Amino acid sequence: MKPPGPIRTMLLIAATLLAAAAMPAPANAHHRSGGPTSGIAIPSLSHGQMAVLDANRAAILALAGRQPPRDERFSRILNYARIQYAVCLWGLMPGAIDNDDSPFNECAHAYLAATRALLSAMSEAADPPREAQALAAKVDNELLLNGTLALCSFSGETFNTADVVTPHWADLPGHLPSLAVVGSLSFAAIGGTALALRPRRRRR
Repeated sequence: MKPPGPIRTMLLIAATLLAAAAMPAPANAHHRSGGPTSGIAIPSLSHGQMAVLDANRAAILALAGRQPPRDERFSRILNYARIQYAVCLWGLMPGAIDNDDSPFNECAHAYLAATRALLSAMSEAADPPREAQALAAKVDNELLLNGTLALCSFSGETFNTADVVTPHWADLPGHLPSLAVVGSLSFAAIGGTALALRPRRRRR
């Protein structure tokens, strides 16, 4: 018997978290300057900028997905933004956006930097869509109001579409909020599985 859709999704997320946490972290997890550079370079952003881009990420990605086929550069950045978001566990982990100590902070920097690059590519095109111009103006206004100068150890980093940034799994045990989420999802997955597999009484 297959578990219901929502439970299958929860099981998948929990399995992904547990499997990834069990993987050994690469030796250069905190320093990616030696990673592949054959792709497209994407400048990073500050913590204040991250918060604004995170609030507008869904709208930017939806707009990018509705654009007619563009050049290869745009397609590669869009693909990178989607992959990085999934690798960073879909923004589920607490503190990933605003906590420099989070094991998910660097990968959050990566997908939000790619999100900003997408918005810039759309709004600065030769014939920019009105939606892109309006969304860029909204984001720029929020950046001004939000205060975007708060920097962290990854704010000066340049990302690259050829170099997928993974979470710092080795740091997970030392970050209690992230560890709590992993534990909660694991227990929920076990409970959901038990509930889904429980024999159901037949109706008379």
